[in-house]
Amino acid sequence: DPIAMLLNGDAPVENSARVIAVQKALIKAGFVLKADGVMRPSTRQALEGFERERKPPVTGEFNPRTLRELSQRTGIAIP
Repeated sequence: DPIAMLLNGDAPVENSARVIAVQKALIKAGFVLKADGVMRPSTRQALEGFERERKPPVTGEFNPRTLRELSQRTGIAIP
């Protein structure tokens, strides 16, 4: 239900293929979350955890540096 997803803060982002790639890379990096293409709080928290480990600014957002480092570490291409 899209309305329930919005109310819960689980609204899908524009490029769910990118979200799935990031989620799969985070899982491969050792974070526990579901790869479903929805930017949930668990995805944001895992991304922040990865950023804390790698020392880029902690944003929880899809920024170029974090995505590049995540892709390099895991070998998963992120569109």
